[in-house]
Amino acid sequence: MYEMLSHLYTTEYFRFVLTLVLSFLTGLEMREYKRSLNNPYFIGTVRTYTLIGVLGYILYILDPSYRFYLSGLAVLSLLFALFYHHKLQNGQKGIISLLSALLVYTYAPIIITQPLWFTALIFVSIVFIVNAKTHIQSLLETVDNSELITFSKLVLLSVVIWPLLPTSEISPWIPVSLSKIWLAMVIVSGISYIGYILQRYFFKEKGFILNGILGGIYSSTATTIVLSRQSKDIDDYEYTFISAIVFATGMMYLRLIAI
Repeated sequence: MYEMLSHLYTTEYFRFVLTLVLSFLTGLEMREYKRSLNNPYFIGTVRTYTLIGVLGYILYILDPSYRFYLSGLAVLSLLFALFYHHKLQNGQKGIISLLSALLVYTYAPIIITQPLWFTALIFVSIVFIVNAKTHIQSLLETVDNSELITFSKLVLLSVVIWPLLPTSEISPWIPVSLSKIWLAMVIVSGISYIGYILQRYFFKEKGFILNGILGGIYSSTATTIVLSRQSKDIDDYEYTFISAIVFATGMMYLRLIAI
């Protein structure tokens, strides 16, 4: 089945139909998004998005040097710039419809040059982002700016610094590389950060036992100290606090096994 689908994906007919369908579905999503905002300053309708996808497919396959495709992209960008200038004059600043139309124009080269899973991922990402405006706004209102800085530091440690470190052993007496040492630090920091996020944003007040488990993923020492301090003010849940501390300590061993 997979081989048949892979073979079908390489045919010109299937690629064109897939471009047509994804462009049409993206247009439908943008139409619903336009209705939810009641905003007239949007790029076209469902047909417009469908034709943009078809235009991108035709121009991409006509010229192997992609001059036609890039020229079409330049013309569309110019038209969108004029449209956006008109929006600014009317006090409108949103560009999501313009970006969505440009992404529809790129469906053709994505479908032709990339595997099917990547094409589906791009389409699902566009649909998700278009419909996630209210969820994103509520998330930004909930998340503290310091959390974003902490996440940026984790990305810096794992994506930027780690690949640059040497993979050769430090010395015959220290049979480990700086890359492996840094990778261990990234894993420890990542596990702790995931536990912290789960405890703070997803299971903030779900009982002492669950807090002990999630806190143990983050830091069993810090969790034990916090639970011990809380137990001084609450006498009726003594065994609950003890159980939560035991779970936190147990999560430490599971974390070490994972590392």
